[in-house]
Amino acid sequence: KGNGQGQERCFGFSIRWGRITPPEIRKTCVGLSALLHTGVDYFMHLPLDELVYYAEEATKLHGK
Repeated sequence: KGNGQGQERCFGFSIRWGRITPPEIRKTCVGLSALLHTGVDYFMHLPLDELVYYAEEATKLHGK
C-alpha cells in the first residue's frame, strides 16, 4: 500500500511492511554506534532481527 499505513518509526529507520532499505540500515547502525559508544562494525554485522531489537530498545530508552 502506498498510503503510508502500517509504517512505524524506529530509531532512525522506518519499517514498512517488513522492508528496510540499506541506507536506513546504515543510518541506524551509525546512530546506535554513537548512542551506545560501540563500533559501527558491530551493528553492521548483526542479523537484521537483532538490529531491529536493539533499535527498538534504544527508541524505548532514549526516544527517537
